[in-house]
Amino acid sequence: MRVAQCVALLLCLGLAEALHAAPRVFIVGLGYVGTHLARTARDMGWSVAGTCRSADKAAALQAAGIAAHVLDLDDSYGGLDSGGLVALTSATHVVCTMPPVADLDRDPLLALHRTQLLADPPEWAGYLSTTSVYGDHEGEWVDEAAETRSSSPGSRSRLAAEREWL
Repeated sequence: MRVAQCVALLLCLGLAEALHAAPRVFIVGLGYVGTHLARTARDMGWSVAGTCRSADKAAALQAAGIAAHVLDLDDSYGGLDSGGLVALTSATHVVCTMPPVADLDRDPLLALHRTQLLADPPEWAGYLSTTSVYGDHEGEWVDEAAETRSSSPGSRSRLAAEREWL
């Protein structure tokens, strides 16, 4: 199985109770992994929307059946337009694949749209982080309960974003 198929399968297995309704997933960060996840979810019959950084990429994703919205993280930090906010707040599931943005020093979606997300929260939300948050465990097994030992700024930002999503 491809990574995206595995993620989609885990998403569905963990959310079986929500499958009675038409599931709507909003993917924050339609990059490599997010786009594969979006295509897999779309092929499984889910309604899919999400964010990308440019109008050109949004147009290409929309042509592929994915309702993409530009998440403005440049100069003005405008965030999502009204259509993007409707897609976000009507989603039954939200998945964030986007790393924290240095200028905001935190998760971009939560920095810009926490209020809207919490006003009508989805049934489920997930954050795709990185194994680097765990640091070096000298060959020992690592799982979600393992101590985080990362010393890199990027990994510390990811860990902070994980906690913020929780």
